[in-house]
Amino acid sequence: MIMINTKRIFTALLFAIIAVAGYAYDFVVDGIYYNLDNDGNAVVTYGDKKYSGKIEIPNYVKIKGKQRTVVGIGKKAFQNCEDLTSVNKAYDVTYIDDYAFDKCHNLTYVNLPRVTSIGRYAFYNCKSLEPIYLPGKLKNIGESAFEGCSSLTEVSIPQAVTEIPYCAFAYCEKLKVVKLYGQVTSIGDGAFMHCPALWDFYCYADNVPQMGEDVFRSSGVDRAYLNVPEGKTDEYTNDETWGEFGIIIEENEVKRDGFWYRLDYGASTATLINNPDEYRYTIEYDGDINITSQITVDNNKYSVVAIGDYAFAKCKIKSVSIPETVTKIGKDAFEFSTLESLVIPNSVTEIGEFLIGFCNNLKSLVLPNSLEKLPTGMAWECQNLQWVNIPSTVTTIERQAFGYCKSLESIIIPSSVTEIGWYAFCGCTSMTDVYCQAVNVPITEKDIFDKTPIENMTLYVPSESMNAYKTTDPWSGFGNIKALTTGIEKTKIVEKPVITTMDGQISVSGLSGNATVQLVSLDGKLLDSENATDGIATLKALSGEVVIVKVGTESFKVVVK
Repeated sequence: MIMINTKRIFTALLFAIIAVAGYAYDFVVDGIYYNLDNDGNAVVTYGDKKYSGKIEIPNYVKIKGKQRTVVGIGKKAFQNCEDLTSVNKAYDVTYIDDYAFDKCHNLTYVNLPRVTSIGRYAFYNCKSLEPIYLPGKLKNIGESAFEGCSSLTEVSIPQAVTEIPYCAFAYCEKLKVVKLYGQVTSIGDGAFMHCPALWDFYCYADNVPQMGEDVFRSSGVDRAYLNVPEGKTDEYTNDETWGEFGIIIEENEVKRDGFWYRLDYGASTATLINNPDEYRYTIEYDGDINITSQITVDNNKYSVVAIGDYAFAKCKIKSVSIPETVTKIGKDAFEFSTLESLVIPNSVTEIGEFLIGFCNNLKSLVLPNSLEKLPTGMAWECQNLQWVNIPSTVTTIERQAFGYCKSLESIIIPSSVTEIGWYAFCGCTSMTDVYCQAVNVPITEKDIFDKTPIENMTLYVPSESMNAYKTTDPWSGFGNIKALTTGIEKTKIVEKPVITTMDGQISVSGLSGNATVQLVSLDGKLLDSENATDGIATLKALSGEVVIVKVGTESFKVVVK
């Protein structure tokens, strides 16, 4: 007869369970525990010790000599880590699993820029979490994901999120502002209940979202503002739940002819923006862009006076027609776009940093004669930019303005310039000539021409200032310094002028001195003639016409837009 020692078996099983519970991870690197998923990627998990302080999650970890991408934060990974204060970097993490940060009472900051999914109770009762940045690619938010985040004051839900689930932001006692940017179709039971500080709620959904039970219970929305899309006031007012809001008004952002505008009701002006959630989400406009000078909203006319930050960033556009009503263009407005040429009208008096940064298709840039400064990084790494004019009104060229414009062969610095920032012309490897008309040597940093071969270049300066330039860094580093003769008539030009057309006007840039440009009809009739100023000539024609632009002995056929 076989005797079974049940007590010994039970003890062995108990120790096995404890062992598994104690070592529920595959490996540990720099104090962070990981498991491997089915694809061999790393997922952050919990281990023998609780996490504390500031945690930086790497993009990759090495295990047994093999590099693994860190793609997720696993279930309960940081649960009950009371001394955890922040989680940062995590650039390749795409999901946060259920209960990942549950009851991390002292967690104040989380930066997870590429997350697409946040699980149930992921940040439940994170009482110290104040700012929360939900990335533009986020699609799913789990039940009670942020319930009990009592320090949270504002939340913006990105475009791709279509459902707000059960108790997602319940008991967020300091939550004042909520912005639902996408086309949200439903909001679950108690999603925003017990949020007594709620004051401003923005819902951009064209169709009124379906509402669950007690969505705003004990949140006092009868004294709060609800901002809704243009023309949707009645629909939201007549809804049983939305109608609880004390004041329902239409947003100041409207869409016209495919473009978003932000209105200033008092000034009757409009700023063209990419979209209301412009800092996390980009509408990729393409082709030739024609910006109107005026839009109409509710029979009121609004003059378009500005192009906002990031308005056409990363867009696949070829050209932009900017009306003369525009006086300001924001930072990064065309950054990383496929823009081929840009003419900014003289009405513009202010342009933002990195205006056309990284626009590698851009060959010519015509700046307005109303600017006083060229901002930081304005044309940074425009590697195919061949020609640009610096207006005679400019006094300051800020840092990195033309850095790594590797196709720029020459530049004219007008006499008005008094200061040039560091790296302003660094890495301009094709440059051969610089024409500096300033009698007084501009205040500069030594590295404005860093990695630009000035030892093989010629610097042209006013004859009376030759000695000053020869004895002042970095100008003294030029291989050849010559006196300007009659201004800029000898300035080297690109292989052919750059011709752009908009609103019946033809702009010819990249010219030498006061070169004459003629506009001729197909039957040989002279239509217009203009001498260039600062290398630019502007001629008038009728939209739709096909004309000939004559520059010296060269002729170019142009279809007038």
